[in-house]
Amino acid sequence: MDSSSLQAFYRGFYVEAPRGNNAFSFEQRSHKKIFVPQFINGTVGGLAVGEEVVFSDIIDGVEVNARGLKQFVHIERPGQDIFIFDNHNHAFSCWALGLGLGRVLSGSTLVHVDQHKDTRESLADCFQAFGIPCAERLSRPSGLDCARKSRSLVSPDGSTPCPLAQLNVDFRNALSLRQSAFNCVNAVFNVGNFISPAVKLGWFNEVIQVGSAEAFAGELPESFVLDIDMDIFAPVMDYIPEALKIARLREWVSRASFITIATSPFFMDQKNAIDLVRQLLLVETT
Repeated sequence: MDSSSLQAFYRGFYVEAPRGNNAFSFEQRSHKKIFVPQFINGTVGGLAVGEEVVFSDIIDGVEVNARGLKQFVHIERPGQDIFIFDNHNHAFSCWALGLGLGRVLSGSTLVHVDQHKDTRESLADCFQAFGIPCAERLSRPSGLDCARKSRSLVSPDGSTPCPLAQLNVDFRNALSLRQSAFNCVNAVFNVGNFISPAVKLGWFNEVIQVGSAEAFAGELPESFVLDIDMDIFAPVMDYIPEALKIARLREWVSRASFITIATSPFFMDQKNAIDLVRQLLLVETT
């Protein structure tokens, strides 16, 4: 699958305004910006821990500045596209790419493997994010426009190649859809509220939440989009046997044609997360 348009948006940039993932505890933090890495075509070998802070928050009075991936990676295998990134809301951009190119069918089933549900409702609701004034317009949108205040993302070299001036959504135009999704992911959504907009837009008719031993033991439909947050392997989730998680996720990876994987830097050591991703994709760890 041609992911060049996704890579055109994800060139590596900073988010400096208190928006999206950079809004958490913004006023109390000393570190005021987060980095979003570039997307590349590659292999699991391209996964590496970066030096930039990609998520910052204050927990129990302590500022935590988490470093994520050096770069995001799109892996293309026969009949399969796999997207690996750090913060989970970037899955929304990947789904938009898959929808625009026909690799994800509207109304699919999403299998969401995570210690969190990521379905919170907030200002990130798609009615605001996509400029849709009422639910009725969500039935079968064709051309939707909205005007929003000018905003920008800042690139590593200090320039601003990623203007977020207006969100113009045309669901007949795959490039416009990807641009709007990218804008929402990086200026509106955060790691906890990106699934509900996808459901309300009709991208997924059903979301199967997998965050328990019972859910891992359950059966899945024949066709589904697989979405994995590696924080399912965080210490707090050790009550689910790791062998069960790895075995089922390997099985589901082998069945899914479209897979998104978040390395979850705020909850997972990134080297450990990368090693686990290698195991799930049946690639030898180093």
